[in-house]
Amino acid sequence: MTEREESPIANSKTPSARILFQRRDEILVEWVRRVKDEVDTAWSLLNAVVINTMPVFLNGLAEALCQDCPKETATDTSNVAQEHGGERARVTKFGPDQIIAEFRLLSEVVIAKISEETRPTERDLNIIQKSFDKAIRESMVAYFLVHGRIREQMVNVLTQDLRDPIGAAKLSGDLLQQLISEETQIASESREDLRRVIATLRSNISRVEQMVQELIDSSVVQVGEKLSLNISSGNISDVLSAVMNELDHDIAARVLLEKRSVQGYWDHRAFKRTIMHLVQSIAQHSPPESSIKISTNSVHGRLIVSISGEEAQIPAEKLENLFQAFLRSDRDDSRYSTGLGLARATTEQMGGSLAVESSPEKGTIMTVDIPADTRSFENSPTSTTL
Repeated sequence: MTEREESPIANSKTPSARILFQRRDEILVEWVRRVKDEVDTAWSLLNAVVINTMPVFLNGLAEALCQDCPKETATDTSNVAQEHGGERARVTKFGPDQIIAEFRLLSEVVIAKISEETRPTERDLNIIQKSFDKAIRESMVAYFLVHGRIREQMVNVLTQDLRDPIGAAKLSGDLLQQLISEETQIASESREDLRRVIATLRSNISRVEQMVQELIDSSVVQVGEKLSLNISSGNISDVLSAVMNELDHDIAARVLLEKRSVQGYWDHRAFKRTIMHLVQSIAQHSPPESSIKISTNSVHGRLIVSISGEEAQIPAEKLENLFQAFLRSDRDDSRYSTGLGLARATTEQMGGSLAVESSPEKGTIMTVDIPADTRSFENSPTSTTL
């Protein structure tokens, strides 16, 4: 006698449980076919990879449908849905939408096969619905936990690998500077050339250091932790001057700066970085020759910085995910952007908000609205920590 024939579910008095158990393999074959036809990126996967933990899940669902069994849902006593989500994160290119879609397809196939032999009762449909809802939640949690660990490992490895060559390059620049300061036989023309090379080297090293720090900060934000802010007294005019000095020349040449003096307390470095990312985003979404306007205002103890481009356009379907960390760049799908997600987290942690409005009539306006004194807000929750 086979294991399937020995199972009490095989002879259950509950028709839906018995049918599901007996036709499990048939259901899986039909489901795999539909997943490969209808779910993005699934067509190239081996059948064994697609099936994953679903046989065990269907056994659990049959037990839940059986009136003589104590289970209320398919995954009450197992972690098969969590394992499924974790494996999807590790082995496939599936995203959350694909995982939800494959569960939806399996639900449709299960109900269709049961309905071929009997009419599912209201109890049957409730158990099936609850089981799939619970399985999707558990798979999603595992999926994001695994992706978080993978991303954290990637960031740790990348930042450690980069810091050694950055340190070596910085030391080389310092040694070159010391050499031209001490060496009297270097011609004046060569000395000036070397100074320009050293200045460029130091500038590029500084930019790479900033990129590494942004990667670390974005990783911190992504896992729901808080940034380390250094709140001190400052003036918004100094922040904007620093922004203009560090922007690429092509972008800086397009900026119309309305600078005014507003004194306050914030993290100078993080605030500068936030405004830079917003300016760069406006530049990315507008024609190369169009202008970008930066204006500031102080109202009722709040500082408002607006960055706008009359010709900048952000499609409505992209607005919802615009501030996600590790978002794919519009210009090159092989690159990821960390800037706007980090800008939003920084603004929120300082007790403020970051709003965006985009329309054909007005162009695009990004507005940072924070308290002028952020000292009592530096531990405010952000969208990723709620």
